[in-house]
Amino acid sequence: MHLARRGMNVTAFDLSATAVGRAASLAKEAGIKVETHVSDWNQWDWTKQFDMVVGIFIQFVGQQQRAKQFADMKRALRTGGRLVLHGYRPEQIGRGTGGPPNAENMYTEAELHAVFAGWTIERSASYECDQTSGSAHVGKAALIDFVVRKP
Repeated sequence: MHLARRGMNVTAFDLSATAVGRAASLAKEAGIKVETHVSDWNQWDWTKQFDMVVGIFIQFVGQQQRAKQFADMKRALRTGGRLVLHGYRPEQIGRGTGGPPNAENMYTEAELHAVFAGWTIERSASYECDQTSGSAHVGKAALIDFVVRKP
């Protein structure tokens, strides 16, 4: 919603029909256009080209599948396009404030710098923040932001 409110053309997908329906409803209420799709990761057409690919808390796979996720996102970006990732760091384990149960699913700056070597890093930040996002995501969280441009 945030990007669409700022005039960007937004295409979004999620595995959850409920989440997609909620996004479509919120967009309609706000009077903005968001193209929404119900799709799992492997059904999505990663040959489509975008100026920006955004992944927010998409940490539901281990290292091997994540390599494919990163390759898919890279393929979907036009030259000069921006990739934005926001998620949890391994320090999140045991906090009870959200996130996947396995540290291997979480990002580290070292991993992201290695995967996107040769890309222009615009932001790479590990930090702690209080969050309130539903009943299961309340309290201190170990977060990471990573923004890079495709060469």
